[in-house]
Amino acid sequence: MNPTTSDEQLMSAAKSGDQTAFAELVDRMTDHIYGLAFRLLGNSQDAQDIAQDTFVRMWESRNRWSPRGAVSTWAYRIAMNLCLNRLRSRKRWRLFSINPQPDESSISIDLPTDTTDSPEALVEQEDLKRHLESAISQLPPRERAAIILRHQEGLSLKEVAKIMEVTVFGVNALLFRARKRLRILLSEK
Repeated sequence: MNPTTSDEQLMSAAKSGDQTAFAELVDRMTDHIYGLAFRLLGNSQDAQDIAQDTFVRMWESRNRWSPRGAVSTWAYRIAMNLCLNRLRSRKRWRLFSINPQPDESSISIDLPTDTTDSPEALVEQEDLKRHLESAISQLPPRERAAIILRHQEGLSLKEVAKIMEVTVFGVNALLFRARKRLRILLSEK
């Protein structure tokens, strides 16, 4: 396929059964879907499973895709719903587990680094990053998803609303609650 072919054109071709077009779409989106899943779940294996399941579901439901919206929004929505389901099942499993092993503390947060900083400043920045990662991992799943989609994936409020299937007002409410919880969690550290 031509590198200037849009995601929507690739999905239209995939909708007609073009597996090559779908493979190119998967290649384009894998890093983004995996990254979202990893930041929500904090586990590489789970993130790989979610990414694979996302693309399987996209292929299986390709006939229901409508060119009215961006393919990436549709993919993010599928991945986010799969992640939220995984988090819910983890929570249920933890209720019955004698010795739970939470692995959500390794959620990645991208903070800007200034290479001219002193070693002390770099250590302080790494410490801040760990505290922020830990605080985000403690947020309720929907608030965590809103923070990650908006601030780490850089999506607009409208895109986040579409992915999370809420209104823009609902996204703002989730972000407000998440930021408030983060301030409290970070002030405790």
